[in-house]
Amino acid sequence: MAMDPTARDDEAVGREILRDFSDPEAGVFGPGEATVEATGAQALRHLLLQEGWVEDEAWIPYRYGLRGRSEDPWSAGARVRIESVGPESGKQWVRVHWSAFKGGRLDPEVEKRFTDRWATMARGPFAGLARHLIAFDDQQNPVAVTTVWSAGVGRPGLIEPMGVHRDHRGRGFGAAITRAGVTALKRMGASSATVNTESSNAAANSTYAAAGFISGAANYDLKRPA
Repeated sequence: MAMDPTARDDEAVGREILRDFSDPEAGVFGPGEATVEATGAQALRHLLLQEGWVEDEAWIPYRYGLRGRSEDPWSAGARVRIESVGPESGKQWVRVHWSAFKGGRLDPEVEKRFTDRWATMARGPFAGLARHLIAFDDQQNPVAVTTVWSAGVGRPGLIEPMGVHRDHRGRGFGAAITRAGVTALKRMGASSATVNTESSNAAANSTYAAAGFISGAANYDLKRPA
């Protein structure tokens, strides 16, 4: 969840959020099990733990600093063709993303629904802050995708998501598309590129390390048991 940085240690704000979390009629969570990511919201985390919430999934933050770098990160590593796509041509992006995160057959009706949603996002109010990239191998197969998000010149940028097609893993395409995303953020004036991934996702952790990212201390989701 996002929180105003000035309110992260504000216990009164934390109690208001906790009240909404605890009341199904508030429309945040229904009864039973629930999970929240509240990194840095120390007052809220303390209150949630007092109320019986427990630490759940561990996430590893990664950072690639861009201040003072004259070279493009894309200059290192495997060379593949990178294409930036917009809302009118997102079908290939969606197909690779589906393979990376879901796998299996992509039903045409489901593909249309997901592509339409992707196009809506790509035309949305933050469209100008994003770059949607596809990597193609030397046979012109679409092999990996990422989207990067700028927070403005001089601010950290975000990589979310990044995925490699299941038929093309283990060949360095994840690191290649990640470096291309970092280069896109650099050209938009970002101070750094950041990403978070589950500690249990060995492939993603290896990819970001191979792309030159530095890992930080793990952050933990909080879960309310059923």
